[in-house]
Amino acid sequence: MTQSVRHAMMKRKEVDVFWDCNVARGTWRITSIPFEVQGLFFSEFTDFLWYFVYVQNFRDDVLELVVMVAWCLWFSQNQARQGNERLRGSAIVHKARYLLDVFYTTNLALPQVSGVEDTRWIPPTQPWYKLNVDGATFRATQSSGVGVVIRDDVGYVWQL
Repeated sequence: MTQSVRHAMMKRKEVDVFWDCNVARGTWRITSIPFEVQGLFFSEFTDFLWYFVYVQNFRDDVLELVVMVAWCLWFSQNQARQGNERLRGSAIVHKARYLLDVFYTTNLALPQVSGVEDTRWIPPTQPWYKLNVDGATFRATQSSGVGVVIRDDVGYVWQL
């Protein structure tokens, strides 16, 4: 057997996990994704996806579910190869939807904007003074500086 034939057979086996085994077919049925790949062979996973984009015109959310289910099928098969229990189709679909939900909530959630905070300086009550300090270091000149402002209850700046 030549190396190219062996490579083609290995490729065929790699992509079969996505639709040609019983677990995969049952898993895709559970998703209710309306596609038919019976009799079609895709030598690459990207061909599988392009089929959904250009032939079946799937929306992005459906494509995202297809990709996540395919990843969960692949992961489940690898777990089985390592001696762990393979997930059933319903567990694979549940896991895929859960992972998508986690992705959406952590990456696509809109930030919650609270009211604008009042950042004005607030004077101290009499007879108190307010001291504001800031400092900086300058690596290039190996020097540093400090600034100090002292104000009273009416905002008068006291000099040191």
